[in-house]
Amino acid sequence: MPPPKKIDLLPVEHRSWLADEIRSRAFSGYVELTDLLNARLAEAGFDVHIGKSAVHEFGRELRDGNGGEAVNHPQHYMSHPSGVECIEVVRHMGFNLGNAIKYIWRSDLKGNAIEDLQKARFYIEDEIERRIAADVQNKKDATQGGSDATTSQS
Repeated sequence: MPPPKKIDLLPVEHRSWLADEIRSRAFSGYVELTDLLNARLAEAGFDVHIGKSAVHEFGRELRDGNGGEAVNHPQHYMSHPSGVECIEVVRHMGFNLGNAIKYIWRSDLKGNAIEDLQKARFYIEDEIERRIAADVQNKKDATQGGSDATTSQS
């Protein structure tokens, strides 16, 4: 397994900034962009130098749909203006709600917003049904438990 790329080790906000800049420059101007990135990193206190070829490769992967790193940090989950990556939020949720948030998060970034929103709705509706069923079962259990307690006291 190859070592991680320097760009992939940068904090999300710097990778997101770089991706946004590459897109806004129509995937060109890599020399100037590399200088801007390195100045930005130095200003933030990072002792690292990113080369032009690394920025160009990141741009090529972004253009080709790999988003910089398709498996560990897909661009469509890292493009939120807050700089927070989707997984940082949804890992603290249950399956249904986490998936709903995931699909809402990426809805305008992955190509088919309506399909992503329909998927989110599916998971929300499934969660509602699951919670309704759990409430019904809890009420049933409470009622049965109450009857048993009353009967045993008589």
